[in-house]
Amino acid sequence: MSRAIIRGDTPHFDYISAEASRGIGQAALDADVPVIFGVLTTHTVAQAIERAESAKFNRGGDAARSAIEMATVMRLLRVGKETPPSAEVPRVRRAKKRALRKRRA
Repeated sequence: MSRAIIRGDTPHFDYISAEASRGIGQAALDADVPVIFGVLTTHTVAQAIERAESAKFNRGGDAARSAIEMATVMRLLRVGKETPPSAEVPRVRRAKKRALRKRRA
């Protein structure tokens, strides 16, 4: 789920943005599942709406697709199956190679 933090007249935007980033980063370190950062930081409500618009940027949809892709890759790595070629990206291939090396050791 994506959220938006919209800048106002106080420094709360900076505090909340930093803590959201820190918290999501910590969750990624602590969790055994992929964690995707889906927080928009914008200056106006109009910018947030534009970035969420499915006909334009759709950053929420991008984050959801990333989460699904990472969950699929993690599941495949756990059961030791090969990742289908259509799902592979360079970072995934490197992660898969590391996982295979750990399993062999």
